[in-house]
Amino acid sequence: MIQGQVGYAEVPGGRLFFETAGSGEALVLIHGNAGDRRHWDAQMELAEQVLVIRYDVRGFGESSLPVEGQPYSNSGDLAALLDHLGIEEAHVAGWSMGSGIAVDFALAFPERAKESLHKSI
Repeated sequence: MIQGQVGYAEVPGGRLFFETAGSGEALVLIHGNAGDRRHWDAQMELAEQVLVIRYDVRGFGESSLPVEGQPYSNSGDLAALLDHLGIEEAHVAGWSMGSGIAVDFALAFPERAKESLHKSI
């Protein structure tokens, strides 16, 4: 895997564990309900062409658990992660629960969700 950043991003009421690799246009990979960021191991080779970002959704992997009674949204968490990384817009892809988060992000933050990936990957 191409070296990048590994760490935690503070989000309202919690923190998200993330990994990045590569450079160029940002592509966020969002895991499903039965896993964590490691389900995208095989896709990390895309870092040869784009900036790949994968993270553990709140309550999964190494990210913090939701706090009872404290509202949050997964799409808001993703926006906060991109803010932490200094990224204004990104392509988003997910499977299962992750695809719902990707759609919610695109609807909540249309100016931040890129419409198409310009590179042939």
